[in-house]
Amino acid sequence: MIAEALEWLVTPCPLYVRRLGLLAESIAISARHRRCRRAWAPHLAATRQAILEAVARTPRRRTALIMGSGALHDVPIAELADAFERVLLVDLVHPWPARLRTRHLPQVTLVTDDVTGTLEAVARGEIVPARPFAPLSDPEVDLAVSLNLLSQIPSVPVRRLEGRVADSTLASAVQRLVNAHLSDLGLSRAATLLISDVERVVTDRDGLEIERTSLIAELPEPQADRSWWWDIAPAPEIDTRSSERRRVIARFVPSASGTESL
Repeated sequence: MIAEALEWLVTPCPLYVRRLGLLAESIAISARHRRCRRAWAPHLAATRQAILEAVARTPRRRTALIMGSGALHDVPIAELADAFERVLLVDLVHPWPARLRTRHLPQVTLVTDDVTGTLEAVARGEIVPARPFAPLSDPEVDLAVSLNLLSQIPSVPVRRLEGRVADSTLASAVQRLVNAHLSDLGLSRAATLLISDVERVVTDRDGLEIERTSLIAELPEPQADRSWWWDIAPAPEIDTRSSERRRVIARFVPSASGTESL
């Protein structure tokens, strides 16, 4: 707990990010990763493999854009730095382990940004429309990866604004945010890889389902090339009597401006 408190004090990030609890959440995710390393290993390996396959299918390799890079647990950063002239890691929090892993990689740039452009307003208690994320329209970007980000887009506004705005208003607003990110990906001329946890399932000690919840604002799931399970909180991580799993999907779309390499 002392180490986590110190990390909270020394990790650079915007003030509104701290107020929304996103720095604390980032630190908690890394702490859970340490506790659940074995349970998380298949998910992290599947994610890294999906990214490496996307790299192999991207013939031109100037800039890779990784949105939702976090602590780089699931990002094959050395391979990306070898493959691309430039790698942009986008997140609202870049933890110190990620900063230390990339400090000797001159191709890598850490970008602190919100892909929807809405969270600063959310921190003030307001709902505003998403703005297009400019790097996705950069002609130098040849591969864009949305990494377990889609499920995070609705979670922060709901957590912050629930009870402060009408339920129907909030529900439609977060659906628009999720769709805006999907639209951004769809309009990009880069090759795109969407990786997202889309469904949460809670099971009892016998593996019987207790609860099933959409993680993408009750919207239809995007088409996927593959899916796998992420044992994010095996018992007794949250509760001695239950475990939480998440279903993750991956979808690769080749560049609109060139043929992929198979």
